[in-house]
Amino acid sequence: MTIIAVTGDVATCRMLRRVVFIEEQGVSEADEVDDRDGDAVHLLAWVADRPVGSARLLRDGAMGKVGRVCVLADQRGKGLGAALIRAAGRADWWFGYQAVSQLSALPLIWGLMTWGLDAVMWALTLRVLLLWPFSVSMTLRLIDLSLLDYIRAVAAPFSAAALMAGVIVNLSPLLEGAPPALRLGLEIGIGAAVYLAAVIPFSWDRLSRLRTILRNRKATS
Repeated sequence: MTIIAVTGDVATCRMLRRVVFIEEQGVSEADEVDDRDGDAVHLLAWVADRPVGSARLLRDGAMGKVGRVCVLADQRGKGLGAALIRAAGRADWWFGYQAVSQLSALPLIWGLMTWGLDAVMWALTLRVLLLWPFSVSMTLRLIDLSLLDYIRAVAAPFSAAALMAGVIVNLSPLLEGAPPALRLGLEIGIGAAVYLAAVIPFSWDRLSRLRTILRNRKATS
């Protein structure tokens, strides 16, 4: 399965660009390496836990500029380059959406501060719930993931979080006489243990893939 997603792994992106542009196409290192990577949004394409392509998106005023698109030789002819460009465009929309979304919280906080912190927290929680369908839609478009695959991905952590919350709620009456610091520590510790015990068995395959990715990164570094 091919996955294209925004990444913070700039080292792997540079490694792919070096292989394609410098070693294969003969581009000079002075032309390929610049100081813009820190300002860019980077995307990686993965096939079977192996990084095979990358692109970067630079902000140019109100527009985004896609560049440094590369795909390893054995993966060309499959539409990965075009997919990276499309994903970069969606990334541009995503970061614009996030900026507007976060800025919209400021007048909400300002307007409700006179009602107290509880009112602000409830309003922000309601705002997150109302925006959640849009956030999910943008995420699915950005990483080319189906809704069913998304539900499968979040089912385990969501169920584990619900179980953890249930345990903490039922535990609270038993700790009423404990000092506040001890009570908080026990709730956090027991909640974390319950969450990990619930989520790890359902996420074992994903953890195995993560170990494979880390090994591949170490091998290519």
